[in-house]
Amino acid sequence: MAVGGTTAFYTFSRILSVLRARKFDCRLIDQSEEYGMMSIQGPRSRKILSELFNVSEDQFSNEKFPFSTHQILNVDGTDVRVMRVSFVGEMGWELHVPKDKCFKVYHHTFEVGKPYGIVNAGYRAIDSLSTEKGMRLNFHHSCAS
Repeated sequence: MAVGGTTAFYTFSRILSVLRARKFDCRLIDQSEEYGMMSIQGPRSRKILSELFNVSEDQFSNEKFPFSTHQILNVDGTDVRVMRVSFVGEMGWELHVPKDKCFKVYHHTFEVGKPYGIVNAGYRAIDSLSTEKGMRLNFHHSCAS
């Protein structure tokens, strides 16, 4: 499960309380510090990702990679959890990368994305971009209007 921003502690605590209340024999492990996250959003994101992961663009089609699903794909010998999500009102994915490989994957992503006009955007850009598309965000969880 990937939980972002300010809701991470609440979500972890809530799940833990349910596990304890129901006396499940399991452990809940927070691996937040083990991964970094990059978001690839926009109409050219499929092209960038297909080149980054060296797969057909069809691999990122709606049929093969539906919204709110994930796949483990490999880039430069690194397994990356790719999640189909968007908080900006455009097609998009999150890349969850082991923290010791983040710079390598980031730089490779930018090299691949240069011909497509890839740019950095700060995390708060999500708020303004989603507003432009008429989406309201609450604690960075999408609530389509």
